[in-house]
Amino acid sequence: MSATKTLKPGKNTENKYKDEEILAFIKEYWLAALLPPTLREICKGCHISSTSVATFVLKRMVARGLIHWVHGISRSIIPQDIEIRFTERYIELAPGSHD
Repeated sequence: MSATKTLKPGKNTENKYKDEEILAFIKEYWLAALLPPTLREICKGCHISSTSVATFVLKRMVARGLIHWVHGISRSIIPQDIEIRFTERYIELAPGSHD
């Protein structure tokens, strides 16, 4: 029996790809702006039709351990694998945490 699992096209595969697309957008936004995107910016950047759909996907991403997010708090989405250091004057991304 093979150790690798082949994903067949379907809802679960599509969900995973949407999660990865949104995660990539969040990371790119962080690198460019040094702050998290808003829910509406994610909708616009990832071509999601409504904030309720984006909320559903973000909650699923939290459950999968891809992001930290405080629902209801603007700009609180942080990718799990990005280390953020808050200093007195600015925010920096830790070396190697955004590869």
